[in-house]
Amino acid sequence: MPGWDSLQTVTAVHGAFQLMGLILLAVVVALVGFAARQLRSGVWPEWLDLGEYQLRSRFFEIGCVGVLALLLVSEVVAYGYGLRQETLMAAAEQASADRIKRLTAESKPRPAGDSSSRYLKENSELNRKLTEAENKLAALERTQTQKRLSAEQRRFLIETLRPFAGQKVSIASIRGDDEGLILAQDFVSVFDAAGWDHHGEAGVTTQDWPRDPVGIEVVLNEKDARADQISSGIAALINVVRQLGLVYDNTVYMDDEVPAGQALLKVGKKLRK
Repeated sequence: MPGWDSLQTVTAVHGAFQLMGLILLAVVVALVGFAARQLRSGVWPEWLDLGEYQLRSRFFEIGCVGVLALLLVSEVVAYGYGLRQETLMAAAEQASADRIKRLTAESKPRPAGDSSSRYLKENSELNRKLTEAENKLAALERTQTQKRLSAEQRRFLIETLRPFAGQKVSIASIRGDDEGLILAQDFVSVFDAAGWDHHGEAGVTTQDWPRDPVGIEVVLNEKDARADQISSGIAALINVVRQLGLVYDNTVYMDDEVPAGQALLKVGKKLRK
């Protein structure tokens, strides 16, 4: 079948056939309802006349059968592509989870006996793999219909941030964005597990901004950023959300209202495809 191995193509075809099915169903319901209304008056519907020839029920039935056949075909194809979409998404999520596990294992501290040259070589290889993971995970995140952290993403975030327990951070999402609020709560659970201080309920807010953020934006204290005095914990947070493809770009965000030594994690609009 066309595009059977492409998640984006399968998603598009699935949506197109679902829409076609809804349109055909609406046509069938409208025709049946209109015909039934006129037949109740005891006369054959005039809208079925063609010049001097009157189309009798046989032709009407043929037309209805044709529309119903198209409706059935569209629903069957939509159902098949829907199952394939679920299969491809599950496979993509599993592949990403496996990659995160490998990256987590490879990012563990090296033994003290390793030579500096070997460490640099392995570190360069790790950076290359992290870049590949960032691109693939970003592509996967942009095809998901629900904005949540997966179990593997939670685990990777916690393991990365735990060495910097005690780091202070605040969390804010767009006011009125229910999905963003849910994702913000996901980060609350991550920070709690990693031992970070998000100031309790007071540090988790919904706000209105002149420009709505997109994806995850880590906002730094402006003086800290300009003086290049970013704490190791905040630097780790910036790097890990980039690695997981949760950011829109690599822009450095600053605000003088963010307390020194801390950061504000903004949960913005869902990343687009």
